[in-house]
Amino acid sequence: MFALEPRPRGVRREGGPDSKDWDRIWTFALTFDGYEYFGGDPAAPERLLAFNASIKDVYKAGSLPRIDLAQLRACLFIEQRAA
Repeated sequence: MFALEPRPRGVRREGGPDSKDWDRIWTFALTFDGYEYFGGDPAAPERLLAFNASIKDVYKAGSLPRIDLAQLRACLFIEQRAA
C-alpha cells in the first residue's frame, strides 16, 4: 500500500507510482468536491475530515472499510487538500 503523499520530482518508491502518476492522481482528486458532498456548508470540511479519519482508523485496525465510490472519492479529495 502507498500513502497518498506528494513525491518530489524524479523520486520513485520501488514498485510504486512515479511523479507523473502522482500528478494524475492529484489532478483526478480535484475533479470531485468533497466539501460539497459533505453538505457544502461551513461545517462540511470538519465532517469530511472526521469521516476520513474514521476510514483511516478502520484500515489501520486491519479491515477494509465498506464505503461507496463517492465516499472513496471524498477521501481522496481531502487527502489531496491536506497535502
